[in-house]
Amino acid sequence: MPFSNLRFNTLKQSHRRSTRCAGVKLMFHYGKQKIRTALPHHDLMQILHDELIAEKSQLMSTIHYLANGQTNADHSFTVTAGQYTVTTSLSAGSKTHPDPNELLLAAYAASFAQLLYLVAEEQLIELKQVHVKAGGELNPAWFLGLSKTDRAGLQKIQLTVRLSSNASPEELVNLLQTARNRSPVADNLINPTPTAFTLDLQEDICRLKAEYALEG
Repeated sequence: MPFSNLRFNTLKQSHRRSTRCAGVKLMFHYGKQKIRTALPHHDLMQILHDELIAEKSQLMSTIHYLANGQTNADHSFTVTAGQYTVTTSLSAGSKTHPDPNELLLAAYAASFAQLLYLVAEEQLIELKQVHVKAGGELNPAWFLGLSKTDRAGLQKIQLTVRLSSNASPEELVNLLQTARNRSPVADNLINPTPTAFTLDLQEDICRLKAEYALEG
């Protein structure tokens, strides 16, 4: 019977009891049988760790992502990603829809929150609530073609995380550092990522296709 079938709260409660006794008593169902066992704390932790690794190993194949979008009559841009759609504004300063920079910050915050819960489950930390705020400042001069004295993108991205948990401050600091190191979006923002562009021009008579790669 895989231990992953036991709910996380049950494991967390067992973990708390284990700090007060040498062994941890478990009872689980296997078919119609009730099986009881007692394990030392370190053995239980090793079993839980091995179960998590075994489950993750089944998800090790490469995941392919695709976002496909087109313009709308109101000068907005609708992107389809999987079975979901999101619309962004193409007009500078428009508040009808979130602009691409706000979507970038939203993706960063969401990816960080996702990793917080994933790592917390691995480390048997119970998170009651997670709040992540991502913010940044942008000089629009380059974006508007008025100057090239500054960078085009956000000057700096500030991430603020507020957690509600019974874990110790040391455990939460380690949780934050691990989540940051393993966040795919954080990795793409912090480290250079090769980017390829394909130009596809559609004309009445012929289609001209030019491809080039941009490092960075």
